[in-house]
Formats: sequence, structure tokens, C-alpha cells
Amino acid sequence: MASRVRTFFLNFVLIGVSVVVAALLGEVVLRVAYPPPYAYFIRRPNEVRVVDPKPEFLPGISGEASFTSSSMGLRADEIGPEHEEFYLVFGGSTAECMYLDDTEAWPWLIQDLLNKAHDTDRYWIGNAGVSGQTSRQHVYQMHHLLRQMREVKTALVLVGANDLQLTTRSESGFEPVEIRLDDDFLKVSGDEFGKLRSPFMLHPEHGTDSWENTGYGRLLRRLNDAVVELPKHRSKYLDKDGANYNQWRVHRRESDDIIDTLPDLSAGLHEYRRNLNMMIDIAQRNDCRLILLTQPTSWREDMPADEVALLWMGGIGDHQSNPGCTYYTPRALAEGIDTYNQALVDVCEQRGAEYIDLANIIPKSSEYFFDDMHFNEAGARLMAESIVEYLEE
Repeated sequence: MASRVRTFFLNFVLIGVSVVVAALLGEVVLRVAYPPPYAYFIRRPNEVRVVDPKPEFLPGISGEASFTSSSMGLRADEIGPEHEEFYLVFGGSTAECMYLDDTEAWPWLIQDLLNKAHDTDRYWIGNAGVSGQTSRQHVYQMHHLLRQMREVKTALVLVGANDLQLTTRSESGFEPVEIRLDDDFLKVSGDEFGKLRSPFMLHPEHGTDSWENTGYGRLLRRLNDAVVELPKHRSKYLDKDGANYNQWRVHRRESDDIIDTLPDLSAGLHEYRRNLNMMIDIAQRNDCRLILLTQPTSWREDMPADEVALLWMGGIGDHQSNPGCTYYTPRALAEGIDTYNQALVDVCEQRGAEYIDLANIIPKSSEYFFDDMHFNEAGARLMAESIVEYLEE
């Protein structure tokens, strides 16, 4: 009897030790296969996504479009020895240009126009635009990427529309976030740190004792991203042909509650001005030329019916998923974006910072937008031409 107990105990210990050894070996292998990010990445490096937008959903866009991320996780060409002048573009979806091909997005077109104008290949433009990001995230992006990419000496930031939506979209009202830049160190209140980190798909690990920092944790995160989060995001926001936009337009068109008065924007504008000033400070500390860009949109009071039919934004709550939400009129939205654009102009003039008032350059017409503010092929080209004209003055 004692012999059986001893044998059972030894077998149990052997199995336990084997499991532990196998787990440790697995951890070693997974840490080699999925090393921690050594830098901040907007997107996973070296990914290619192909969409096939239909003109009936996204007027002014046709043909398949490739969206490619470089080894740095930016929508950009790989940096080569021929490149001597480096620009980085920050913004939301209107900079990202998800449904335009790599060579049709306005940041790439700036690069192409500059190189052709000077008969050279020395200009490189990196696109760090991420859909839905506000000036909060741009502060965080600039703080890390300009330190990480010291060769970048010019930054362009297209900003304002998502900040307006942040102020007007929530059913519970606007909630400010505390951000401070002290002694070149970005300080964010703990509850908001995760939100501000969202512009980066990958980032250096913070701490070494959390489950997510293990090899198994990184594997599970990859699987969760691939199997759960990415399909959920694509089904809700990004489909191959742009049909989602038609459904969102139906939600707006069938709403019985269209209002013409915006909520109080003062708290949102106060934070917006603070964030713009922080971007100016960050650029100066990194010896980087900063050019802020006002946000063009199609919103205006006298929009014809065919252009109103293209709108889907300006809702309160999760209007992309749920019908029956409240929406603001085009007139109210035009008033709101004009207020944010004027705030940008005011901050730049007070600080002596550069800006391009693109909102007063790009015509408010479906000739240039396929919806409220996203550029079609002609709009992206006009954006690039307008910015290059300013750069070449």
C-alpha cells in the first residue's frame, strides 16, 4: 500500500514538473515569436488591406484600393537613403483616407507632388492618421513619435472634426481629460491613460509583472485581435465596398428627431485649445516645424437635397449601430465646425504658429466629399495641391 502511494506521489510530481517545464519552454518560445514592441506603432507593421469601394456608396471613388502599413506601422513608403526631408501627418479618418488607395491619399500625394516639382526623391511623408482620434490622441502621438523619429522636421495635423463630435455626440455630456506636459514628460490622469494610448496598435510594455506582458498573454492578445476585435471593428465600421455608409445614411434620413441647436461647446473648446497649445509646445521641444490644418467639411445651411442624402454623421449616441437617434442639422454642424476651426486659427495667431485654413479652400461640395467630410479622389488631390502650394510659397 505504501509503495502504491509513493509511486502515485512520484508520478504526480513528475507530471507536475513536466507541465511546469513545458509551460516555461512554451513561454520562452512565445517570447521569441512575439517579442514586446520596441517602439510605438500606429498600426501593425507590414500589413496590407484591400478594399473595393463602390461609387454608389462612396461617390467619387472607384476601383480597388490598397491600404499598406510600412515596417514602422505607418501608411508610408519605406525610408531609403534617397530620403532627406521627412514629414509626418497626424489626424483622424480624414487623414487616414481608408477607402483611397495608398497613392490616392492626400499625404502620399503631397510627397509625390513635392518630389515631381523638385525632380527628386528626397521627400518622404508618413501618414499617422487613425480613424476617430481627437486632439487628445494627437498630443500623445506627437509626444512619442517625434521623439522616436528624430528625422521628422515637419508635422502636419488635420484636426477639429472629431473634437466637435466628442463634445456633441455623448448623451451624458462632455467629460474633459487632464493632460499636462511637465519637464518634457507627458502626464495623464490614470483613468484616461488607456484611452490616450489607443492611437498605438503596439507600444513598449509598461511594467513587467502583468499577464499581458508574458508570451502567453501576447499570444492571446494577438488571437483576440484577429478573431474578435478586428472582425467586430470591420463589421461595424469598415466593410469592403462601403455599404455600411448607406445604412448609416438611412439611420439619419429616417430619424424623427433632427435638432438645430448644439449643446454648450465651451468645455470642449477649452480642452481643444489646451491640446493645440500642447502640440505647439511638443513640436518646439523637438525642433519640429508644425503646421495645423483646419477641417474642411461639406456642411452648410443651404445644402441641396442630393448632398444632404450623403450625410450620416452628427448624431447623438451610437447612431452608427442604432436607428432612431437624434441628429443635428447641417446648419448646426457647420456652425460647430466653424467654431472649432476658428479656435485653431486663434491659437495659432496668438502663438505665432503656422496654419492652413483648408476649411476655406476646399469647396463644400460632393465634388470633393463622399459624405460629411471624407475626401473622394478629387478632394484628396485638392487637399494635397493646396498644402503643397503653401509649402512652396
